[in-house]
Amino acid sequence: MRSPLRPAPLKTPNLSNSVIIAHLVLLGVFCSGYFVAHERLPESWRVAGAPFSYMAGVFGAGLMIVPYAFSMGKRGGALSSPRGWLFAHAVCGFWGFALLVVHSTGNLDQLPALLMILGLFVLLQGSWSRIVVARKISATFGSRPEAFLHRLPVDRIALREIIGEKIALLEKLEPSASEALFSPTLWHWIRAPRLTRSYVSLCRREREIVSAHFTVNPVLRFWRVVHMSAAYLLLAGMVLHIVLVTFFAGYVSGGENIHWWHVTEWTFDWIPLGV
Repeated sequence: MRSPLRPAPLKTPNLSNSVIIAHLVLLGVFCSGYFVAHERLPESWRVAGAPFSYMAGVFGAGLMIVPYAFSMGKRGGALSSPRGWLFAHAVCGFWGFALLVVHSTGNLDQLPALLMILGLFVLLQGSWSRIVVARKISATFGSRPEAFLHRLPVDRIALREIIGEKIALLEKLEPSASEALFSPTLWHWIRAPRLTRSYVSLCRREREIVSAHFTVNPVLRFWRVVHMSAAYLLLAGMVLHIVLVTFFAGYVSGGENIHWWHVTEWTFDWIPLGV
């Protein structure tokens, strides 16, 4: 029985399908309302780089960093509440994107609009993966006994040798870890890249031997690769945009008045305008 003097533990938020759908609907309403009301907004709110839109971009970019912090923390083994971070990564992604829509001031005919399209793809693909793909993966391994069966005979001798090599590597890489449970983190890649690469290579060979990939639909196997690739491409585009507007303000403004905070007004003429 819990002591009445001890506070109840905080409940970790759950990223359920209903939460995702609710945020998708609210995001759609917000963005639609913004574009409908755009022409009626004060002029200072409709000028790209003006204080209002500039700060929307700053706070939007800050929220968009949370999903990448979740990704890096998960790989670094530094997350105290992975489920809470998963919730935060989704919610911050939704509303970071909403603020970036405001930051765009409705200018979707310029190059940065590609970032908006990519951001929308990441949001929709991530939501689809959470709602649809997770259910299909669960159904594959929860209701299909054949998902655990091997279509080809397992080479037990080769498998035993690989496990022996993994255990030997693990003695150097992480002596206190169990081979059956160990998964390399970002810290292992930084501290011992050669050993980590060798261990991952052994894991890949082990998966090939047990033929675990034969019974899973390719769409289910590669959704995460697509999501991560698009997300980091979006991050690269955001960093490029920030660098250009901060240090190459003269180039971005096209010779017109610069009305946003910047460090330098460097310019060049070998990349199309509008970034």
